[in-house]
Amino acid sequence: MKIKPLDIIMVTLLVIISIYPLFQKNSGKKHLYLLVDDKKIELSFKKKIIDLKASFNKNIIIEIDEKKARILKSNCPLQICVKTGWISNCNDATVCIPNRVALIIECEESEYDAISK
Repeated sequence: MKIKPLDIIMVTLLVIISIYPLFQKNSGKKHLYLLVDDKKIELSFKKKIIDLKASFNKNIIIEIDEKKARILKSNCPLQICVKTGWISNCNDATVCIPNRVALIIECEESEYDAISK
């Protein structure tokens, strides 16, 4: 059996179509949520710094920039939440367990149930 040029084109197209979803970023609208104790508050992606000391009595400072957010400072012992850095993709989260604070980005349209990194 001889391979024809049309066969190569068809195989190439099938490979591109099959891996295309892996490189797609979720294009749905992103929502940034702040979870403090049992409260869930939606935040906007406007550049600002939020100190949770006054409003929630938590020693945490959050920094929000265009389409990303992070916990800038915390008084927790291991600083895992600070070391997590910026979160910007759908279903990303940074969590400070000792202070019971989390930042989560949720999207309106999610193509996948879960993705492991």
